[in-house]
Amino acid sequence: MKKYLNVGHLGLLLGIVAFGYFLFIGLTREKINSENDLIEIKGNYIKHSFEDNVGYRNQGHQYYIWTDSYSNAFQIKADYLGIFKKQDFLSRVGYAEKASFTIPKYQINKLNTTDNVFVTSIRIAG
Repeated sequence: MKKYLNVGHLGLLLGIVAFGYFLFIGLTREKINSENDLIEIKGNYIKHSFEDNVGYRNQGHQYYIWTDSYSNAFQIKADYLGIFKKQDFLSRVGYAEKASFTIPKYQINKLNTTDNVFVTSIRIAG
């Protein structure tokens, strides 16, 4: 019996599967094209957790904010950390201060669950 699957064929097969997977993810992910794809929610700031775990086998950057209106954490995605001004946020925000967030509409179903909700913008009343 001939050997039909060698290392070259296996690599090609894995490459095709990976291409198909990333093509599917790219075409089916939720996109934010305008302000109509966002919703504003409001609450009073309670606490935050800003952790920069870098290096081997660490979780990277984990930035979370909690409010009194929702039980889940609002997460600042790593994509937005370049424009997020952590020091300005820390110097301006105080306990129970009014905060408003914009989140993608497709994440509304995550509110008041154990899942994190991704934030696209933060506005503090002060």
